[in-house]
Amino acid sequence: MRKLFLAILLVMVVGLPSLSSAELIDRGGGLIYDTVQDITWIQDASYGYNAVGGHQINWYQADAWVNDLQYYDSARNVTWDDWRLPTGDWQILDGHTTLSAGGNIKDELGYLWHIELGNWWGNLGVNVGPFVNTLTYNDKLQHIKYFTSIYTPQLAANQSVGFFWVNGTLCFMQYDYVWGAVWAVRDGDVGAAPVTTPIPAAVWLFGTGLLGLLGIRRKLRT
Repeated sequence: MRKLFLAILLVMVVGLPSLSSAELIDRGGGLIYDTVQDITWIQDASYGYNAVGGHQINWYQADAWVNDLQYYDSARNVTWDDWRLPTGDWQILDGHTTLSAGGNIKDELGYLWHIELGNWWGNLGVNVGPFVNTLTYNDKLQHIKYFTSIYTPQLAANQSVGFFWVNGTLCFMQYDYVWGAVWAVRDGDVGAAPVTTPIPAAVWLFGTGLLGLLGIRRKLRT
């Protein structure tokens, strides 16, 4: 009975850390699975910003880049090509964010920032959780906005919706706004994919040698 109790206690203690970060799981390969929204983020929040040459990008270019993105997942030896921009919300109720509507956050970046990472307006130390290189300001000390999927016809002509990581708010952006950043996301969990790690050359060499020895042994028997 004592051994059974200690075993249960060990399982409970070991399981506690995973419960505290159950919403965002590091799947390896630079990918984070969001269990609540059932989407996978690229862990490096500036991956797209740097890949497309810094700030010189507008909404059309951002959308085209993320749709053409082929990201190599080293943990599973898989290249994912089904990326998209995070969802946005064109009904910006107070001109800044949908959070004022009783916490009814419809955009993926907003839900991540406010609910899953526990940030709030005015906090100086923004919690970034398992992510790295989140973007707030560019080299000219201007606020960087992450592009979302929302673009006309719902909005006024030539406008899209962007997300400020520095304070967790949504905003309208002109379609040719070039201070935006791209944070790619895909639907589902990459962890559900089978791991297809290539067999190292040393293993192939060992296997070939073993087969050779077996062949020699068979000849000696005959």
